[in-house]
Amino acid sequence: MKRTALAVLFLCLVIAMASLPASADTLFTTLGPGGSYNSSSLWSVSGSDYGDVVTGNRFTLGSGATVSNAVLALANIFGPSTPVNVYIESDNSGSPGIVLASLTQVGTIPSYSLGGGLLTFTCSGVNCDLAAGNYWLVALEPDPATLQGWYYTYNNATTNLAEGTSGSPTGLTVISGYTETAFQIDGSPSASTPEPSSFMQIGRAHV
Repeated sequence: MKRTALAVLFLCLVIAMASLPASADTLFTTLGPGGSYNSSSLWSVSGSDYGDVVTGNRFTLGSGATVSNAVLALANIFGPSTPVNVYIESDNSGSPGIVLASLTQVGTIPSYSLGGGLLTFTCSGVNCDLAAGNYWLVALEPDPATLQGWYYTYNNATTNLAEGTSGSPTGLTVISGYTETAFQIDGSPSASTPEPSSFMQIGRAHV
């Protein structure tokens, strides 16, 4: 009875710990030290009055993970500082595919004249649970009278960007050899749960 009670107690503790909120890790980033970015150059994320430009950048997850948020280096250039719509999309042979998750902006995008800033976009729900592989982070400005900017990465690394002018987050065209945007993906890597036999062995070890 004593061994069984200890094993059950240990199992309950493991389950309780697993239910606690996990602290966010950096899953992918193009930001520099201290969250730095190139504050002098940026890509457009604009409404229809400024070309309806939608911009996307690819990122890779080395293992399965639950994405908690994305952090983008943004600036409001013209028009109201309305929220940007940010999406995580699948990778379709090197191009953005379908929308997997929609993220919600926290706070207001600062003015370009003030150097812009880092904005957090939260991800919630089962659609934020992603397997290892390639994905796209896509930003769209829904307000036709607003022009936002997505800053270059701090070291001006080149990559394949995705761009569109239809006002849609999908159907973007990939352009190669362009400076990547500054952003970070945070979350918690998927964790495997020990088998029940492991619980029992650990419980017996403390008898």
